[in-house]
Amino acid sequence: MLKKIKEILSNPINTFLLKGFLVLGIWTLFTDHLEKQEWFRPFWYSFLGIILKVLTFFAPIFLRWVGYEVINDGPLIKIVGTPGVLVGPACIGLGVLYGFVALMFVYPGPLKKKLWFTPIGIFGILVINSIRISSLAITSSINPNSVDFMHKYVFNVLAYIFIFIMWVLWVGYIGKEEPQKLKS
Repeated sequence: MLKKIKEILSNPINTFLLKGFLVLGIWTLFTDHLEKQEWFRPFWYSFLGIILKVLTFFAPIFLRWVGYEVINDGPLIKIVGTPGVLVGPACIGLGVLYGFVALMFVYPGPLKKKLWFTPIGIFGILVINSIRISSLAITSSINPNSVDFMHKYVFNVLAYIFIFIMWVLWVGYIGKEEPQKLKS
């Protein structure tokens, strides 16, 4: 039986699929089960709160950098004289962050490289999401009626393009195994 399991796992496709189901199971555990447990909610919402604070810290910095006068009241980010945008837990991009980390976990490559490449990708996604929030604040100042469309469609594409570029870098260049030298 153990020999058969080893044989099945020796196939990289089977290993990839097994890891994929494991990652999906962990995501489902958190989002469908643990998140709803009273004892786990403080930990979960603290974690989400940290990501939210990072985003609402950097978004006003980007807005000020491009010349806007900004009011930052916790999760509400406003360009002066506009309704602004309210950044909630659903806006933090947890699924995108998890998707990137999951992709790095399931796709083959050297662990040492994954340990530095994955945090760079997470940081990049957070920066893009902060810029996305800033762009939504600008959109609300120019055309408040288009914020919903921009929020749901246009700006999300940027995060997915970034993840695709990171994946291409990983597969094509960074994640390749070093060739083994033959010992004589």
